[in-house]
Amino acid sequence: MVDLGEIAVYENNKKIAEGIEAVIDYAIQYETDKADRSSGGRFSSKLIALEWANIWMQIDKKGKMSEWCTALYYGAKKEFGDSNGPFLKIY
Repeated sequence: MVDLGEIAVYENNKKIAEGIEAVIDYAIQYETDKADRSSGGRFSSKLIALEWANIWMQIDKKGKMSEWCTALYYGAKKEFGDSNGPFLKIY
């Protein structure tokens, strides 16, 4: 479990949503009302980053970090075959 601390949405220095569920609901409603697709996207990208941090911690706790990084490295070089390998855009 991750302690997110205080998670809230403020508007004009007034708290309008508090807690993870309320913030997610607000982001979804904001996207719908304002046609601003980036609101929820910015929030979900942070949640995805937290999930990946958790995954990497679990890999490390199992003592598999070296194996994992080796698989990522050689997979990225497509040394396991022509059909695999991550794709990453760098701007």
